[in-house]
Amino acid sequence: MKKQASRLAMLALALTLLFGLLAACSGGANEPESGADGANGTDTESAGGAAEEPMDITWLSFNPPTTDDTPVQQYLEEKYNIRITNIRIDRASWNDQLNPKLAAQEIPDVFFMWSDRDINNYARQGLLREIPLDSIREAMPQYAADVDDIDPMLWSSGQVDGKNYALPQYFFSGSLPFVPAYNGKWLKAIGRDEAPKTLEEFEDVIRQFTTEDPDGNGRDDTYGISSNFKDGSTNAFNEVFAAFGIQPFMWIENEAGELEYGLVTEQARQAFKKLHAWMEAGWIDPEYITSDTAKHRNDFVNGKYGVFSNMYYVANPVNGAVGKPFTEKDPANEIVMGPVLQNIDGSPGAGYSWGVKNNFIGLGIGVDDAKAAKLLEIFNDLYSDEETYLKTVYGFEGESYDMVDGVPQLYPEYTDPVQRGAQLGAGSYYGLFGSKAIGMAKYDSTKEDIAFRDKYTEGQPAISNKVTFNLPSGVDYPDLSKIQVEYFVKLVSGEVNTGSGFDDFVALWKRSGGEVLTEEANEIYASLKAQAN
Repeated sequence: MKKQASRLAMLALALTLLFGLLAACSGGANEPESGADGANGTDTESAGGAAEEPMDITWLSFNPPTTDDTPVQQYLEEKYNIRITNIRIDRASWNDQLNPKLAAQEIPDVFFMWSDRDINNYARQGLLREIPLDSIREAMPQYAADVDDIDPMLWSSGQVDGKNYALPQYFFSGSLPFVPAYNGKWLKAIGRDEAPKTLEEFEDVIRQFTTEDPDGNGRDDTYGISSNFKDGSTNAFNEVFAAFGIQPFMWIENEAGELEYGLVTEQARQAFKKLHAWMEAGWIDPEYITSDTAKHRNDFVNGKYGVFSNMYYVANPVNGAVGKPFTEKDPANEIVMGPVLQNIDGSPGAGYSWGVKNNFIGLGIGVDDAKAAKLLEIFNDLYSDEETYLKTVYGFEGESYDMVDGVPQLYPEYTDPVQRGAQLGAGSYYGLFGSKAIGMAKYDSTKEDIAFRDKYTEGQPAISNKVTFNLPSGVDYPDLSKIQVEYFVKLVSGEVNTGSGFDDFVALWKRSGGEVLTEEANEIYASLKAQAN
């Protein structure tokens, strides 16, 4: 124990010195605290024999614990001699709850961010501490090497004005496409033996799901499709847009090799024509606008609508967030996984994909050099130390899971990630690299899970956002996202038509910053491609 504590203390001290040197070289204002050595563990006594006071750390991520004494929090506090203050933010109203805290200078030390737009915004407001890449490579060598191997362009997404402000998270399954999943009993009820392959077949299926009483209850109470638009607007009706070769909230590369925003393309216009026609016909659940992920999933399980499109594992009948409760509700229930719909020109379709770029971890501006060293030490263990990874992501063996064939099998009460976080502190809140550490992938999927994945995604093309880098001017146009979401809804409802109304929307989008961002995106994209070549 003393040998380990000594080794960790030396590592923390080295990182502290490195941060101090880098800050001096870059003109940073933060200086190491006098006498701080950032030592780790519980065997932390000064030369005089007095135990060191725990280091206070404020922590922000999602799916937080409901109390401040969960097993995982206690484990981290004891292991690293820290005292954690949890910042709890509701995922569905993240910015509305976080922004007042930031305005009051309640800035978290561990600062989870959803996108590079957040990094750009917070860095320019002076809310983030710089994290030099050299310090990351020194403290987290395996993580840095993995990012280099998976996609070195990920580093650029955490940078603003040449300085790095975040650790990019990657999601290696994010390169796989969303695939449509259908209520199998409903398909049989309308006389179909397999999932549709074309948009025309898909249209026929959702019509029948709405009009032919597929659940046989004698009531007009079913819809073809819905969406989790409230907290998942970027992937709304993705299976439909895929048939037109775009995704509305992604930058795509056109035939000329230039980037354009999917929402303002001619393909989007044609997709909105379809969606509006379906809305008029009553085939789309009108409550899609106010439906969040939980409601969207529950509505499928409870038979309100008949098809959704998401990551393959959501539909897994063994442990999927939709597949498991759907089959538990009725053993005769079956989810039929379909292929990504063909393009309207008959070519293979490409399904919506998150891409490997995921979220980001930053450090608040109040983090000094000693605390930065400590946090990078913790992050390194969260990423590359098996014990730390398992405890923070899954909890404790024999209490929240059993190890079966080398893979944690969660107890039923902890399969829901929100509940696991709330009760144990395990999952996304402290386990910042859960399912985002390639060296730990052996713990995240069973052989059966992998077989299920390959069966439904192998050979399926995917489309992902071409802008994996930061657009510096994005912060100058805070209303653009609101405009995009507003007009998406209006185009589906018909409040804005897909003729002159769509043209007017495109013009508004350009005036509101879209034109500037398009030019900027193409300049950076061309530069990065030239560097890669």
